[in-house]
Amino acid sequence: MREERIELALLKLAVGDTFLNVNEDQHDASYSIALQTSLHAIQKTLQNKYSKTEIREGLDILAGVRFKVEGPNKAEDVVFSPIDKAYQANGDGDARLFIRFNSLITRGVVRQIWRQVDYDKLLADPSYLSRWFRKRFALRFAHAEKGSVQWRYHLNLSTIIAESGISEYAKLSQAHAYVCKVLDGLDDILDGYTVAKKFENGVK
Repeated sequence: MREERIELALLKLAVGDTFLNVNEDQHDASYSIALQTSLHAIQKTLQNKYSKTEIREGLDILAGVRFKVEGPNKAEDVVFSPIDKAYQANGDGDARLFIRFNSLITRGVVRQIWRQVDYDKLLADPSYLSRWFRKRFALRFAHAEKGSVQWRYHLNLSTIIAESGISEYAKLSQAHAYVCKVLDGLDDILDGYTVAKKFENGVK
């Protein structure tokens, strides 16, 4: 997905480059950082997979996306976009960019949570679900001890389908086969995995 890759490129630039503090109050809902970069820098980070026109289009789409987090009542609902952006044209046809991240991503960048992600492998991985696993394991993984049930990372197939956004299959067995195929390809970060069938109220 183009927009997902562009967002990853922005995060890689944010954790690796100098960013501008827009609001220093970390308790303020508008707390955010702004990344100063360029279309050329994003294009290079994406290994020239997209033209500058395509990157502009992707940035416009990301800026237009709206996420809604529902609070206890409507007055406490929060609506935000992954990024805000502003262009400033350069003489060489490139464009300087000022990308502002929302407060949730800002906190992750400032606390260096996003530094745990291997962006080069992420951006080079052609599989969307594989990239989703890489991000999830990097950001949420607690050290797993081989042979220890207590320190294993548990994840339900239903959770993978719902949270990754992959297309639903007609049969769960097909989804299971696809997920296992993707996990088999992650041998550079996974020591192994096991599959356990769950039964609830006598139903598998």
